[in-house]
Amino acid sequence: MATSSSSSSRPDAPRWAIEGFAIVSDDDRIADAQGRMPDALRNEADWRAFQAGLDRMNAVLLGRVSHEATPNRSGRLRIVASARAHGIERRGDGWWWSPQLVSIPDMLRAVLPGGGALGVPGGAAFGAFAVRARRGSGLPPSSHRVAVRCEGPFEVRSPRAGDRLAMSSGGRLAVGRLLAADGVPSRLRAEVPVVATPERVVWVAGHRAADDLIATESEPAVILEAERA
Repeated sequence: MATSSSSSSRPDAPRWAIEGFAIVSDDDRIADAQGRMPDALRNEADWRAFQAGLDRMNAVLLGRVSHEATPNRSGRLRIVASARAHGIERRGDGWWWSPQLVSIPDMLRAVLPGGGALGVPGGAAFGAFAVRARRGSGLPPSSHRVAVRCEGPFEVRSPRAGDRLAMSSGGRLAVGRLLAADGVPSRLRAEVPVVATPERVVWVAGHRAADDLIATESEPAVILEAERA
């Protein structure tokens, strides 16, 4: 998954790209049951390509737990997403960023004022969330996980005007109305991750998925997960 953002439509305005990096197993997983990358995934050639991709980035975004568990031996510029940050602040080990207090565009302007590429290993980071996709089987949906019968490709983005979710009744529910009904203030709705294909909205993370895409139990599916950093 990848997202991109620019500050303006002017040709000379700074532009940013956000790229996701992952080494994936034969069954489309990036971690074991404890959330760690198994040694079996550390194929030397894949690992070199993974690291080379991150080396091309102007900065790398990690959650606090991953940051603290992974020494920065390559000396990359790190952005650490954490509720423990006071907005956006420069510390000795990198930039610390609170997605709840500072928007993604404002964070990018602070860290990479001239534009550049931000690498996100392991999944897609969106605001306070890390969003991942993997293959699996149908399971009961929850606020942070849903299994869908949809192959992607997926994009993780903010809600857009006109976004709608298919309902089992045959109608379509406006995402803005869904978030309003769930008590999300209008000023915070841009921070809600929407997982979409080029054709339609699949899942509003933490709220609801398209009814017609929810996989039945044991049906082959793509499992979408969103966790707070």
